[in-house]
Amino acid sequence: MPKPPVTISIVPSSLAFGFHLGVALGVLLVSMAYALPWLSATAALCLGLVVWRYARRRNERWRLRFVEQGETGGEWQVQRRADTEWRPCSLGCEYLGPWLVGLRLAKEPLWLWPDSLSKEEGRALRRLLLAGKASTP
Repeated sequence: MPKPPVTISIVPSSLAFGFHLGVALGVLLVSMAYALPWLSATAALCLGLVVWRYARRRNERWRLRFVEQGETGGEWQVQRRADTEWRPCSLGCEYLGPWLVGLRLAKEPLWLWPDSLSKEEGRALRRLLLAGKASTP
């Protein structure tokens, strides 16, 4: 009897948003202190657009699962929205640390922060990645 697939629900990280917002504000403060006013205004506009785009993507929730297929291993599948079907994808592990996990999902880099997934799901994902279930990028 095949094992049930390991499903991991991933939510946007508040820690990542706060970190990126802090870096943007730091860059803006340095530019306001040392740059010309027109350059500071341009930096404020650009950083504002980047933070706005990042904040708009915060409501994206998606799921990832590993489906075992007998002796040959298995395949990773992704579901971008709850109303769509599961699609096969390639998953590579770029970085596996105690706080952050860097993944490459179909050539798209993704960083999973500690508040992106539950402890149990994070443990299951790390176990699969350490077992070599990720395809090499």
